[in-house]
Amino acid sequence: MKKRYLYLFFLASFWAYSQTSSSGILTSFHQGAATNCASISAIKLAIGKFGINNVLKEIKTTQTGFHITLKDNSEIDLSTSEILRMSKLNYFVVGSDKDIFDYAQFLYAVMASRKKQIYGMNTIQRAATHKIFYHQLSMSTEENLHFLGLRDFVKRINKTDVENYDQIIITNKKHSVFCSKGIYDKFGTPTSVSLFEKNHGNSPINLNDNYILN
Repeated sequence: MKKRYLYLFFLASFWAYSQTSSSGILTSFHQGAATNCASISAIKLAIGKFGINNVLKEIKTTQTGFHITLKDNSEIDLSTSEILRMSKLNYFVVGSDKDIFDYAQFLYAVMASRKKQIYGMNTIQRAATHKIFYHQLSMSTEENLHFLGLRDFVKRINKTDVENYDQIIITNKKHSVFCSKGIYDKFGTPTSVSLFEKNHGNSPINLNDNYILN
């Protein structure tokens, strides 16, 4: 019954919403107990750029879940049971927008499934918890955008320009966050970028490892 409910819930939600504001994305949901800031920043940037229901190219229902085509034309199959497992593993914390939160959970499962496919991992759980670039957070952030099928849209931005963008990911050696016009997502709280280095390990914003989607 739980799997069936989840299936119907996601099926209904995909066609109900589209664009949302950058300020709304900042507070919509945030990182919890898991060390998955790079995944969250990638998801928020993708939703900010394309809107709810538009991050992926095509979604078709199957007997067990969904057949999904990403914007880079890669294809994955995602079961409702995998979506449910990922919703328990991501530890996302709902904030001001339940609709974005729900869609973000689905996208997290998509990313894990694509990562599993690319690296030949046995299970989606393994893909979600394995940190390929554990010591290079900026690389992990860019890779997560690739797992969403957005490789062709990614553009690197110099740290001197990060406050000029309505939707951007900024990174340092400790953290990766979604940012809008000089305000970043500090675990769901809008916070000035001027405090980013101090708040996250006294590590400066990376010189060129900040990202927008064209």
